Amino acid sequence: MKVSFINPGTASSNINLPIGFEFAPDGSLRLTGNATVFNDQISNKITGDSNITEYILASTTYEQKADYGVYKNKVWVKVSLNPGEVKEFKFIPGSGSSNNKSVFIVYDDFDSQDTDLWIYQNGGVDGSSHLKVNGGNNVYGSHTTVTIPTNVIVEWNMYSKNNDFDSGIKLGNVYCISDRGSGNHSICGGICYPGGSQQANKWNDYQAIFTPTQTIFKNLTVNKTVNSSLRVYKGGSYLQFVCDSDTSSNPLLVDYVCIRKYFNEDDLDINVTKKSDGTFVVKVINKSSIPYDEIQVPIDGIPVDYYIVYMETISPTFTTLAFPPDVNSSITFFTQFDHSAKYDSNMRFHIHTFIPPDATDGNVKLKFEWEIIPVEIIVTDSGHQEVCNFPKTLKEITKVFHITDDMKGKHVLLNFEEVDTVKSLSQVVFVRVTRLGTDSEDTFGYEVPILYVDFHTEIDSIGSQEEFKK
Repeated sequence: MKVSFINPGTASSNINLPIGFEFAPDGSLRLTGNATVFNDQISNKITGDSNITEYILASTTYEQKADYGVYKNKVWVKVSLNPGEVKEFKFIPGSGSSNNKSVFIVYDDFDSQDTDLWIYQNGGVDGSSHLKVNGGNNVYGSHTTVTIPTNVIVEWNMYSKNNDFDSGIKLGNVYCISDRGSGNHSICGGICYPGGSQQANKWNDYQAIFTPTQTIFKNLTVNKTVNSSLRVYKGGSYLQFVCDSDTSSNPLLVDYVCIRKYFNEDDLDINVTKKSDGTFVVKVINKSSIPYDEIQVPIDGIPVDYYIVYMETISPTFTTLAFPPDVNSSITFFTQFDHSAKYDSNMRFHIHTFIPPDATDGNVKLKFEWEIIPVEIIVTDSGHQEVCNFPKTLKEITKVFHITDDMKGKHVLLNFEEVDTVKSLSQVVFVRVTRLGTDSEDTFGYEVPILYVDFHTEIDSIGSQEEFKK
């Protein structure tokens, strides 16, 4: 199979490629990891259309829907930025709504129990929309189901009755604990007993900043700060609330928690422009030499309202002569099949493709034809031996794959399951894959480029934990 690529940029443009692909320093496109690319030879075993497949990869700008959040009376977006890169967002007043749980690493205002986000223990969400941790000695409360990276900001609030409190959060081996009183809160290596800072019978807001070199713990309500370079969070643990109030009548109550990436806000320029049609255009610029991955950025100057948000993004566009719409087209190839395939078992055939970001829903109808040619006779200088008489019968499967909106701009796998195989000392498989573009069931009006294909087979080993092998 002959393939050619056009490189729209340099190796630094890998950020725009689907997972599994990268540009090499010489400008060529290549697969990463252990993906298998079949021999680029033309097979005459299965007759069909021309086997020349040309790919074109170009950079195209699209507007894709994005989530936004509303927190602390500001609008927030999640964005990744290379040094010097600009990302543009368009806020259109409309019927959309904020989605804080999609924007932030963790966000919960405890309106209801979220078992996808929390493991509830020693308490839970109470009837007043608060997370409750039971009072008592050394009580470890609910914790997140997701692990938290380092370089994060954790913000939450706590309520204390007018007696012993000693409550806060645990992140890895770092505890941020506060007690009621007029002293300071503490950063500890376990549940500890600080001098105070939590106001009795009031809600106090807290912020903890975790970096690889220090922890900064603030009571934002009373404007007190402590820090430590000895207790630092290394990442990879969940967030947990803890309480040591000595009495069950004084539980820890939390009204909200928000976790977001920590970054130097001076590294970004944020420009907001209001258009005459009422839309807002926001440009976020990384003026530093540091790449930022999925940071949460607050935007000043946009009213807290309902919006539909689009993010301008540069994505790769793959086009191919192999699988265009409205015509029947095919590719053929052959390869040596895995020696360890079990006799008379099933294999799976996978087609990896990339759905254009501007595509609309539709069906793709594909026909997969294959013929396995096992070794029948082994010849040596001392004679020959017959090893297989499996009939070489051409087989086929036709499938319809439904392409939906959530697949746009993504690396997608089309899966042919339960394809017959046979075991021999060695075997060659001839394949033809055809898109039946003229069939009435094929309604997808876009190319379906073949990035690469692979087989998964049942392997011939007892007790194997790897049922299918690529």
